[in-house]
Amino acid sequence: MKGWLKFANCYEQGTDIFYSDSTKKAKSMCKDCLTKDPCLAEGLREEHGVWGGLTAPERDKYRAELAHYVKNMVLPRYPDGWWSRDDTRGAVAGSGGDDALE
Repeated sequence: MKGWLKFANCYEQGTDIFYSDSTKKAKSMCKDCLTKDPCLAEGLREEHGVWGGLTAPERDKYRAELAHYVKNMVLPRYPDGWWSRDDTRGAVAGSGGDDALE
């Protein structure tokens, strides 16, 4: 998916906080981000860091559910592969940690 990064809360931030031992600051930045869903879709291919508000272990724990969510809920909203800033539906999955998918 393309076009989302420049609208992310982290766009002008360094990446260090997303690859740190402490994820609190990264998750805080992700919490209200409009681009959480496309970020999460991107993060499913990543082995490290916080993506879409979830750490690598959290993504691993829910990998099947997240892949299903991205395939059936996120990607169909962007058939041309471009995220739109006008998408105000917000993220369903995200930075809530383990309870985000319950």
